[in-house]
Amino acid sequence: MSVRQTHIIEDCERCFEALFNAKISGGVPWSRWETYLGFPEEDVLSQLEKPVIYTESPKYIEEIKQQGGLGLGLYQMYFGAWDDRKTGGPEEINIISSYILQLFRNTKTLHTTTFSVTLGGTSYSGKTLTDMGIVVQGIRDTGEKATEDIKEFRHEYEIMFMA
Repeated sequence: MSVRQTHIIEDCERCFEALFNAKISGGVPWSRWETYLGFPEEDVLSQLEKPVIYTESPKYIEEIKQQGGLGLGLYQMYFGAWDDRKTGGPEEINIISSYILQLFRNTKTLHTTTFSVTLGGTSYSGKTLTDMGIVVQGIRDTGEKATEDIKEFRHEYEIMFMA
């Protein structure tokens, strides 16, 4: 396990961001998007030139224990896609949504996608989520989220994972 238990929230969030960055650097259509750690504030959103996949901090749910073994934490994490008419619109959000769902529903692809990430000054290359000690349990589409501007589009997802 490479995620540090003393920094597990930050490390897990950075691993998911690195996973998305790996997909983005892999080519079209992912390369049409960018990632952002946390939900971008309004001043950041107004400067973006591409649709964004953002990650939010995981939330601890409970400890999962097996008889005689060490427990793993069960976490819930939200991430989503944001876009406006300058960079695509509702059609682009639907494409992003489809690719995100496909990535997390296709466990073969999810568990073989490698990425590079730096956690606490230590760099890891060619790692998967499983290599980093993260096991995704499932994804749920939580739907469209309201935005202040009718020209903005936002869609969120919830994943459950153990680490």
